[in-house]
Formats: sequence, C-alpha cells, structure tokens
Amino acid sequence: MKYTVVIEEILRREVAVEAKDAEEAEEIVEALYRKEEIVLDAGDFIGVPTITCKWKSRNIIDIKTSAAAE
Repeated sequence: MKYTVVIEEILRREVAVEAKDAEEAEEIVEALYRKEEIVLDAGDFIGVPTITCKWKSRNIIDIKTSAAAE
C-alpha cells in the first residue's frame, strides 16, 4: 500500500519595529514579509509539531511530536 506522509515544520522570528500601536506594527511586518524583505530560513526553525500519514481511504492519523521549547 502506498502512503503519503506530510511533515510540517514551524519557523518563527521576532521582528522589532517602530509603530504607533500593535496593529500598525503587524501591518508593517506583514508588508515586509510579503515584499520578501523578511524571509524565514533554517535559523528560524523551532520545531516539528506533527507528522501526518494519509491513507488512500483518506483516513488520517496524527503522530504528535514535541516542538522545541521556546
């Protein structure tokens, strides 16, 4: 039987910006991210939260793994 296994990783980076409030700070960082001025890479890796195996029948099992401590 053939299986498809999906591995999801978590990348995270804290970015400090000057802004008048939290909403504007999010907008600034989102714009920088969309323009690819902020690009997450292997150095931003914090963990693999799940490895999921999907069967042909579309049944799914999740094998939970522990993410790296923050």
